[in-house]
Amino acid sequence: MADPHSTRERSAWVLSRAGRDPGARRRGEKLAARARRITRDEAGAGDAGVAEVVTRGRFSRRWHKHEDRRVAWAVAYGLVEAGRALAVGPGLAIGWAAYGVLYKLVPTRGPLRWRRLAVVAGVVVPLVLLVVLSIGWFGGPVPFAAKYAALQAMVGAGRVAWLARAYGWEAVTGGSSGGAGTGPARPAPIVVRTPKPEAPPQPVPPTVVVMREKSDG
Repeated sequence: MADPHSTRERSAWVLSRAGRDPGARRRGEKLAARARRITRDEAGAGDAGVAEVVTRGRFSRRWHKHEDRRVAWAVAYGLVEAGRALAVGPGLAIGWAAYGVLYKLVPTRGPLRWRRLAVVAGVVVPLVLLVVLSIGWFGGPVPFAAKYAALQAMVGAGRVAWLARAYGWEAVTGGSSGGAGTGPARPAPIVVRTPKPEAPPQPVPPTVVVMREKSDG
């Protein structure tokens, strides 16, 4: 069964555009490792004989970079990540959750299109939130909780669009809906036309010639 998520094509697309970005290289390498695992599963080959090697994560890269002052760096990093989690953490979680749902729906709904998701994040979601906030607090101050929730919704929508592009869905060609047409175009099967065998000649029945004698007179 073919991979409905076109993992191999997406990994090649991400790696070809990663350049020196370690985050992009890590995403492409993880996709490539997943594609190889899918191939082994289809062939019934089991686990790989060697461990898959991918670029280190963000924390590990920075941890090894600041070897001389790791304690101070760890404290600063923890404070920054805590502030990030408070500011946009729920929105990032919403984005990952929505991406996971769309990923599961790919076999039936088709590949993710980051441009459409970007339109939703940049136009549709803000308009809907503006209408909701205007109706809910018409003529009055909007509570901080409502503003915070609206911010997380916009962050989540934008995150989904970013994830769709970051994980190489631009490489997936085919229809935008339905399982058929998902993934790269497949070559048409080769049809070999063979000449039909000629029918054997039919025997010609012998012609019987009847000779009649002429009578005198």
